[in-house]
Amino acid sequence: MPRKTKIDDLDRLLIDLLCINGRMRNSELAARTGLSESAAAARVAWLEGEGIVLGYTAVLGGVALGLADQLTRIRIESEKPAQRLRFEDVVRECDAIISAKRLVGVGDYVLRGAGAGYISEVYKVAQCSGVQIKAISSEAIELEIKPLRGVPLTAFS
Repeated sequence: MPRKTKIDDLDRLLIDLLCINGRMRNSELAARTGLSESAAAARVAWLEGEGIVLGYTAVLGGVALGLADQLTRIRIESEKPAQRLRFEDVVRECDAIISAKRLVGVGDYVLRGAGAGYISEVYKVAQCSGVQIKAISSEAIELEIKPLRGVPLTAFS
């Protein structure tokens, strides 16, 4: 395949298919895109090599497994911008925090976590990174109505 610099419509279709089912076989990717199997494999390899597709994962049903799955909104305050960056680095390393999003604004995050010690871990992360928690609210998830499966690019159109 010639060297590419940006994604095209076939790449977007491959990304959408992989977001729906990251275990889709190369033969099915080829059939759904109209590419040969070798061309589909080469494009997927390029998407992975460029850091566009970062990996594949299993999505677990936390409620079905009896996990204490929670969403937490947190507002932090820091004296230095480096502390906020440190907070984000420590969040990335904390196994109890399943996912984290920084919201538009100053110091607002939404975290998702599991396990009995999840909230304690959130406070440890803040302490370790040198930030202060100004506000925090957390709710247990009763029912996962639409689990995250990956976001197809078409969702952004």
